[in-house]
Parts: sequence; structure tokens; C-alpha cells
Amino acid sequence: MSWVHRGVDKEGGGILTMWDNKEFKRNKSMEGKCFILIIGELCGGALISLNVVVLNVYAPCYNSEKFML
Repeated sequence: MSWVHRGVDKEGGGILTMWDNKEFKRNKSMEGKCFILIIGELCGGALISLNVVVLNVYAPCYNSEKFML
């Protein structure tokens, strides 16, 4: 297992994205205030490999910040 996380801050909880290393290979990841972006390959055996982008987005707790998102 591997993961990328954005920790808790004063405005709300954190976010966690996890994957199985046998099934997914991460090539790149980026974090922002309200998201985690992961680019990698989904492994389906020796002959098949699929490029994948996973975007995990979350909204802030305050309505004004939700509107900006």
C-alpha cells in the first residue's frame, strides 16, 4: 500500500488517497488546498497497462470558501 495525504489544518480535516502497489504505479502526484491529484498506471497484467488520472477533491467547511471552490 502507498498513499498521499494532506494533513489537517485549522480550517478542517485532512484528505487521504490510498492504492495497492500491485495494481497501481504512481508516476506523479500534486497537492493543492482542496485536492490531491495522482497520475499513474493501472496494471492489468504483463500485456496491459492503462494510464490513469485520479483527482480527489474536497470542499472546505465554510460556505464562502465552498463558493470559491
